[in-house]
Amino acid sequence: MFRGSSSSPTNADETIETLREELSELYKKKAINDQQLIDANLRVGQLEKRIAQLSDEKDQALRKVEEVKAAMADCERRMKETEQTNQLLNDEFLALHAIYNAINEKFLKADAERTEVGDGLKLKLPNLFASS
Repeated sequence: MFRGSSSSPTNADETIETLREELSELYKKKAINDQQLIDANLRVGQLEKRIAQLSDEKDQALRKVEEVKAAMADCERRMKETEQTNQLLNDEFLALHAIYNAINEKFLKADAERTEVGDGLKLKLPNLFASS
């Protein structure tokens, strides 16, 4: 049976009682460990849900970033087009302004010649009428 079976029944009873106490302690520790395992599994489940939620939020944020990048690229493209159109209009304005200045100069010159010719005719006309 047990080691030292020649011992008295009291010693065996004490050993059995000690073993029962140890078994009782082991059951208590097992119950505590089982509860800790249940709590840990619940916490793992909660953390996995939180990870899934954060992953979804991250995916949404990344999609939003891509949308903003696309909108920004479109704005930059439109800004370049606008700058090019603005430069074209500015060049055209300068060309038209140069043409206007040239035409205006020709007009002023022609007007001055017309005035000069008119003044010259006024001076000569009285002489023409007087000599006839």
